[in-house]
Amino acid sequence: MRDDDQEVEAAIAHLHEPHDQAVGQRLNWLRAGVLGANDGIVSVAGVVVGVAAAAPGNIAAIATAGIAAVAAGAFSMAGGEYVSVSTQRDTEKALIAKEIRELKEMPEEELAELAGLYRQRGLSADLAQQVAEELTAHDALAAHAEVELGIDPQEFTNPWVAALSSFLAFTVGALIPFGMILLPIGSPIIATAAAVVIGLLLTGLISARLGGAPALPAIMRNVLMGSATMAATYLIGLLFGVAVG
Repeated sequence: MRDDDQEVEAAIAHLHEPHDQAVGQRLNWLRAGVLGANDGIVSVAGVVVGVAAAAPGNIAAIATAGIAAVAAGAFSMAGGEYVSVSTQRDTEKALIAKEIRELKEMPEEELAELAGLYRQRGLSADLAQQVAEELTAHDALAAHAEVELGIDPQEFTNPWVAALSSFLAFTVGALIPFGMILLPIGSPIIATAAAVVIGLLLTGLISARLGGAPALPAIMRNVLMGSATMAATYLIGLLFGVAVG
């Protein structure tokens, strides 16, 4: 193989790294799952702590409110993710269809555009042109979709996977406060608050690690916001209970 051919192959290998893209997609899904669990912890904790403060010892009322909060939150999260990702999928398909049409109607302009994009990535004019020509000959749509749009035309986002992931993540997080508040112990609200703080600490730590961010600020934000939510709903529950009583 000639030196210039080797240079082109090296440039293509460096510019196209599907394993990095796949890892990034998996991390995004995992991060979304962690955030969904975090939402489940905070929102359901707020509901059950508030009801427990308003009706202390009324297990039926607390359990009913907790079940309603878990179901409503999980389905709401799943529905929101389905709608959001479906819209993203429709947009991706529309962009791919537009790219297919442009490649058919103006191939020379599209080739020049692809070479220009590779020049923006740091290749010389001659090498960018050669890389663009070789990739166009191999799979023009895949080359344009990746570099121009950041889309894999063979792997669109799946709204059902997103919905199910959000549903499960929210439910798992919600079960922490819901389960703790129903335990037959002396101070279920204190036990629930402690479990929620631990859960928020873990989700804050995991989300920081996945994003490569400092752990302490993420943990502090998580714990403080979750604690503030529980404190607010607890006070509202107390006031409501006193007013009803």
